Amino acid sequence: MTAQPSYTSISQFSKAVRELFRGRLSVLLAAIMLSTTTTTALAEDIEAFIEPYRTIDVAAAETGVLAELYVKEGDHVEKGQILASLDQAVLRASLEITREAKDARGQLNSALADLRLRADRFDKLLQLRQSDHASQEEVERAATEKEIAEGRALTARETLKIKNLEFERIKAQLERRLIRSPIDGVITHIIRDIGEFVAHTSPVVLTVVQLDPLMATFSVPSGIALRMLQGQSVQILLSTKRTAIRGNVDFISPVTDPQSGNVRVRVLLRNSGRKYRSGEKCSLLISKTPTKVTRKP
Repeated sequence: MTAQPSYTSISQFSKAVRELFRGRLSVLLAAIMLSTTTTTALAEDIEAFIEPYRTIDVAAAETGVLAELYVKEGDHVEKGQILASLDQAVLRASLEITREAKDARGQLNSALADLRLRADRFDKLLQLRQSDHASQEEVERAATEKEIAEGRALTARETLKIKNLEFERIKAQLERRLIRSPIDGVITHIIRDIGEFVAHTSPVVLTVVQLDPLMATFSVPSGIALRMLQGQSVQILLSTKRTAIRGNVDFISPVTDPQSGNVRVRVLLRNSGRKYRSGEKCSLLISKTPTKVTRKP
């Protein structure tokens, strides 16, 4: 049998009780700390939602009535493809006028012919003056007429140059009335229909999204984010898949959120053939797990 301790006084008994309680409290605190550490280490993987890499509200550069709409929702479009156009009737008429004006050569040809005539007369009078068969006044008058003819020819050339620039200006205005896709993507929303007026206050006509790659932004604890590198390959588990897929870290925020202690990390997922859908829930697998992942029911 184990010998029971004997206490000679109440104070000794109280001291022993306090020591016993202190010892058990230390064990309890250690157990709580161990449990907390274990819980943190076994915390669930970080969740987020998949988003398009880019979502662009495509706007018209000019105001006017929407005349043509060449796409519908769900269409795949390429960068630079014409999606819609505003009414162009007035500008197209102006373009034809300036096209004819810039190609007109009558005024220039007339000015050049007059210049050749004046230059030839000046040269002849200059030769006659050398043999005293023409007066100095006639030579000077011929020189002045030649200069005037040169000015008229120059004016005709400058006029044609201005008409060419006017033609290019109207072409640029017509181009601004075409609404082109800024990216390769998919039309997800058409906001304006044919016949509606597009104003400066509401210029958006449709929305196009880029679905390859896809993007997921995770709020990662700082301690984990510090071990991650830009370009690093990570595993992502989609809510609709039972197999983890590979993604690459595209961006790690240099700033830690002071309230949560987390860091914003953006991961890109290759989506050739549009195998994965935007808007799905996904998880960043932060622990070492095999490629094949069995999700809990």
